[in-house]
Amino acid sequence: MTRPTFDLTRQGLERDENARLAPWAMRSALARRHLPLERDGRVFDYRTEFQRDRDRILHSRAFRRLRLKSQGGAFPPAERYRDRLTHTLEVSQLSRTVARGLCLNEDLVEAIALGHELGMPPFGRAGEAALAGLLPRRSGGFRYNHQSLRVVDLIEKRYDHAGVNLTDATREGILKHADFDASAGDAALHLEWAPFFETQVVAAVDEVASVVQDLDDGLRAGDLELAAVESLAIVRELQRRVGPRPSGSFMRTNAINRGLTHMLVTAIIHHSGRTLRAWAKAARITTHEEFLAARDAVKPGTIGLTPAVRRLYDGLRAFVSRHLHQGAWLSGVAARARHLLGGLYNALREDPRLADDYLLLRFKQEHGGRYLRDVGPSEIGSEIARRYRGNPRYARLVADHIAGMTDMFAVAEYERLLGPFVMGGIAR
Repeated sequence: MTRPTFDLTRQGLERDENARLAPWAMRSALARRHLPLERDGRVFDYRTEFQRDRDRILHSRAFRRLRLKSQGGAFPPAERYRDRLTHTLEVSQLSRTVARGLCLNEDLVEAIALGHELGMPPFGRAGEAALAGLLPRRSGGFRYNHQSLRVVDLIEKRYDHAGVNLTDATREGILKHADFDASAGDAALHLEWAPFFETQVVAAVDEVASVVQDLDDGLRAGDLELAAVESLAIVRELQRRVGPRPSGSFMRTNAINRGLTHMLVTAIIHHSGRTLRAWAKAARITTHEEFLAARDAVKPGTIGLTPAVRRLYDGLRAFVSRHLHQGAWLSGVAARARHLLGGLYNALREDPRLADDYLLLRFKQEHGGRYLRDVGPSEIGSEIARRYRGNPRYARLVADHIAGMTDMFAVAEYERLLGPFVMGGIAR
């Protein structure tokens, strides 16, 4: 009996991709980076380019900090709510499932999913809105997906260059998985084109996973009533499909989370498989080369839910938004995030002497001039007025610094610079 042979080199893995992936799936063999790879004495190459991207993201400091950033807006973070790291890992796992079901590139999907929220600031969407209101447009504004790209391109420092030198495909996916500014970025990101299908997978999964996770956390925290959730059309449909409910609120909550996840992921796979085949037939795509020639014809929204399941999901999303996101508690979170991040931002903008040394060094390295700590007492006032106050480039670096903070570090920095932080009228 002939024993099978396995080629575990990068070239063998690339050949495996060509054999099993759909023509409209991205290929790691064609991936390009801005800078040459660091060889570090390695003599054996056993990862594809997208696997290497995944590993660079996984080992970044920004990725590790996600475990200390809140997902649902808990302020301060509470164990009963998912953090950004848990959310990211769940999105990654579900995105791989969808990608496999659609014969898309799982490794690229995983890299995009793991990197998609590296730029999310403290306190989640509330923090993003706060920084967007503070940072002038001439400084680039603030969107978390644009910030995630800044993290991997500029802010992370593990090599002799800025950033972690990801492939253009992973960078493009990190940016385009959410709404993006088509006037920003470099030509390698193809901002004039719709997101390729692996990016659309992460976008679709991120949307539904966020709502299901918030529902699950709200039930476990007691912020949502189980009876009200079980009256939703999507949950009634789930129960119709799976049969009698389990006994006990704990097991019923588990069944809802498990069942909704399966229902929505399955719907994405089945519907998207049909729409992908229809698109390929209309565009006459039968080979990967034909797909590359037709990249500008990729349609946004190809990956998603069936219309029937989308209607059920929209009801669920509206319920979660009404009872959690628009409630007094999360409205208070948003107000406190604006107050805290606004205080930090304005303090550092007004007096850069309060900033960490690395922030001042980065400003010097990127924009020249003297290191502020080396400026004498008689000159420092005029130096700050001339080079820092009102400077959009310094404002951008301040926003980078704040966006990289964990929730509790942001609170600690506020208290270090401005005194006790008051939450709900009570000093923390």
